[in-house]
Amino acid sequence: SDVDQKGVTVLAYEDVSESSSLQSLQFVGEFNFLLHRLTSDEESSLPNLQRTIDIGMVCDINGEFTVSIFDPNDPDHIAKKRKYQRAQQKISDPGFDDTEEDTKDSITPAEQLLLMAGLMFVFVLYVAVKLAFHEITEEDGAKIL
Repeated sequence: SDVDQKGVTVLAYEDVSESSSLQSLQFVGEFNFLLHRLTSDEESSLPNLQRTIDIGMVCDINGEFTVSIFDPNDPDHIAKKRKYQRAQQKISDPGFDDTEEDTKDSITPAEQLLLMAGLMFVFVLYVAVKLAFHEITEEDGAKIL
């Protein structure tokens, strides 16, 4: 596809007869995908200013048709592919030690401490505001006794 192309549209057809004529094709659906916006550096690094997108189509046993794309320039697609490949490696090799973790998927101890400190601050602030703006009336005092 072109470097400046905003998205991809996939038209899916199914061959519903034994013959190979055009009348035997039935329209299944139109699938639209937005592409990751490239920076000027990423655009200039592409060969011939052309972008390659992988398109996959699957029809399951129930007849549900799924279309997916893989953009090697999209960081989300790359992270999902890496995660999927690690999961497949764990399934095929039970002794596989997955020591390489995605930094995006895990929280570091420093981040945990920062989150806990923020939570404690918000809780203390909540209690302080409740105490500062809570007025005890004589009726409330009478109910206590």
